[in-house]
Parts: sequence; structure tokens; C-alpha cells
Amino acid sequence: ASYAKIGFGKGIAGKEKGIGGNRNDIDGMADPAVDLIGVQHMSGNWLAIWVKYSLHPTILHADNLLVSADYPGYIREYLTKNKPGAILLFAQGATGDQSSRYFRKEQTFEEAKRFGYTIGSEAEKILDSMTLSGSIILDLKSVEVMPELKNISSISKAEAEVDKYNKKLEMLKKSGAPYTKIQTCSLDKLGAEFNLMYAKFEEDKGKYPLVELELPFEIQVIKIGNCCIVGIPSEIYVKYTLGIEEKSPFKNTFVATVTNGIGLGYIVTKEAAEKRIFEAGVGLTKQGTGDRIVKSSLEVINDLYK
Repeated sequence: ASYAKIGFGKGIAGKEKGIGGNRNDIDGMADPAVDLIGVQHMSGNWLAIWVKYSLHPTILHADNLLVSADYPGYIREYLTKNKPGAILLFAQGATGDQSSRYFRKEQTFEEAKRFGYTIGSEAEKILDSMTLSGSIILDLKSVEVMPELKNISSISKAEAEVDKYNKKLEMLKKSGAPYTKIQTCSLDKLGAEFNLMYAKFEEDKGKYPLVELELPFEIQVIKIGNCCIVGIPSEIYVKYTLGIEEKSPFKNTFVATVTNGIGLGYIVTKEAAEKRIFEAGVGLTKQGTGDRIVKSSLEVINDLYK
């Protein structure tokens, strides 16, 4: 006899509810999906709830010196109140270019609560309408992907780029530019500073620090009935996670990132690399890595689906 039942669902909580979004472009590609897995005891009590959402947990930013779970902590708080007794799990979807920058009204615990409760409320609706099954097939497979490391600028070129962003940031602050422009420039400057750090490491030691610990990338796919969870390392752009989900044959495909390691930082698109924005500066992989991850993920997914 079955001890528990499991169900899968997907809701939406994005810019139409004043949260989520692309952090480099208010109208850019975004993933507002609230992906959900629920496990329920045969008595009707919820045993476990797994929520996935694509958003950096950076509503509380660098000026916050307190330990915080940011908005995922408030998803947990909401569901704990409304579905008592369940174990709450959270997974990040695409965070490479997904953040609250254009949608947060302030950087406070109350604002983190607004985001978390909005997502939690959507998750509750999904749970309450979810179709559950006590009979499923489980399977698991993983594959390794070896990305190429990007070419690092010379120290002089990297220093010039940092200086360029320092001047731009100073000009924006003096002119009273809006917060979003100042924040974007600050992060682009940080990306340039990472590039300078990489250039110094390369000249001094001939290799990046700790790079061997992150290679090769491991991609895991867990089959749970007609659902699969794809776990990939790195902070990857939403273009790639949506590409995996859209081409997967499973009824429900949930892509979680920053799994099995940080994966050498950000996995960006060609356009982002050409613009030399923050994520491209921090990330250590060459262009084409995202496409390689999508291709390998789909090969494993299709193999498990057979």
C-alpha cells in the first residue's frame, strides 16, 4: 500500500504581481514560474513541499549586515503557517540575469516578505489544485560537461576598464542618476575588478584559483514519474534554463542551478559577453558553454524519458 502521494505543478508570479524580472533590462527575458513538487501523506497532511523560483535572493543587499534567508525565508514562513508540518525545500532557477532590481521598492525585510509571501501564496494555490499520484517510477542519470575557460585580458587592459567604470560611476552619482543605473554600473565595475583579479592571478600563478575543484561540470537529472529535475552548476542565464524546459519531453521539467558547485560563476549569452557587463566579467567560461549545457542536459533528459 502507498504511504504517500506526489504531485507537480507550475504557477506564475512575476512582473504582473510586482516581483521578479530581468536584472539587466526591465523588459528583458524573465522566468516568472513558481515550480512545485508536493508530497502528501495518505491521511491528507503535507509531508514535503519543494518550491523553485528564478531570482537572486538579493532584496537585502550588501548594506545589510544581518544573517538572512531573504525572500526564500519568507516563502518558508508563509507555507509553514498555511501547510503546517511539511518540510519546506527551496531551489533557485536561473539566477544569472534574474533579480529584483527593477521591481523591489526598497531593500528591507518587509520587501523580502512581500516577495516571499507573493510566491508562497501562488505555491499554496498550486498545492490546493494539484493532482496527486501514489504510483511513480524513479530514475537518475548524470553527465559531465567540460567548458572552456575564457581568455583573460592583460593587466593593463583590465586596469583601464576598472578606471572607466570608476569614472562612469562617479559621474552618475554626481548627476543624481536613478538607483537602477547606479546599481548596474556598480556591478559592471565589480565585474571589471574580477577581470583584473583574474589577470593578476594568471600572470602570477598561471592559473585561476580553485578552478580544478569546479571542473568538469556535473549535470544531474532526476526522473520522478512524468517530471524531471535538472541540476546544473553555475549561475546561468534564463535563456538556457528556459531552453531546456521548453524542449524537454517531460510534462514537468524544473531546472535548478548552483547545484554541485558554483561552476566558475556566471554562464552568460553572447550578447552579455560582448557588452562586458557584470556577469560576463565574473564568469570564467567561454561563449558556447550555455549551449553545451543545454545540449548535454537534453540528451540525458531524452534518455531518461524513454
